[in-house]
Amino acid sequence: MTIRNETIMDVQWLAILEQETSSELLAKMIGMFVNEIGEHVAALREAGRQANPPAIAAELHALKSGAGNFGALKLQYVTRCAESMRRDGSLENTIAAISIVADVCEETIAKYARRFDVSTGECGTGEAFSPTPQDASDFQGSAR
Repeated sequence: MTIRNETIMDVQWLAILEQETSSELLAKMIGMFVNEIGEHVAALREAGRQANPPAIAAELHALKSGAGNFGALKLQYVTRCAESMRRDGSLENTIAAISIVADVCEETIAKYARRFDVSTGECGTGEAFSPTPQDASDFQGSAR
């Protein structure tokens, strides 16, 4: 699997989500998303160890869906690639790709946790979501 230089966090999409909800609700949803990433990647690793195609498929799909909902573009990309490998019948390659997916999950959790205070469910800056100078160097937006 070739990983493109994909953006981790789509700040424009997150700003739209905030406008449609609120800063507080977005932060709570991001907290849930971050926690669920950890749960799904643990289950994905276990499914890979057991070479369990249905469980691998379910966990990849759950990660891809959550990533799409919250603008985690790189995670969405790698899970889509791994799903494609699985559908093409390449269980061995799919299992090998799990470590790449897991690495991107960790990277995604770190970036989102840095931007949001997931322990309290509040935006890390205490203000409405808008790109900060830190975001400008770490994250990029993309048109959806």
